[in-house]
Amino acid sequence: MATITQETRFELAQRELVGIAKARGQTLRCDAGELWITVDGDAGDIILRSGEVWQIASNEEIVISALQASRLSVTHSQAFGSFADSARRMLFSLRSWEFPPLAAFPVQLIR
Repeated sequence: MATITQETRFELAQRELVGIAKARGQTLRCDAGELWITVDGDAGDIILRSGEVWQIASNEEIVISALQASRLSVTHSQAFGSFADSARRMLFSLRSWEFPPLAAFPVQLIR
């Protein structure tokens, strides 16, 4: 089974913010530092430390704040079925690919 994986990395200074919307299924990974994640409408917040991963379960807006200088990776993977279907869909995706998974949600970086 073929999989296309796309990853975007953010270098964040202490107290820098990133806002992400409509990102269900994306994976957030703290590569360095410490991140504070707030999901709009959720009562609890999430703290990611270096090496920790969190999967986004909803399409609600997410605000990520760096508690210290940090490195954040946002990853999206898409699996394809049988080889023939996979090849066809992959070629079609590549022909029209403008980073669709990550471009599909707005990202705001606030410094």
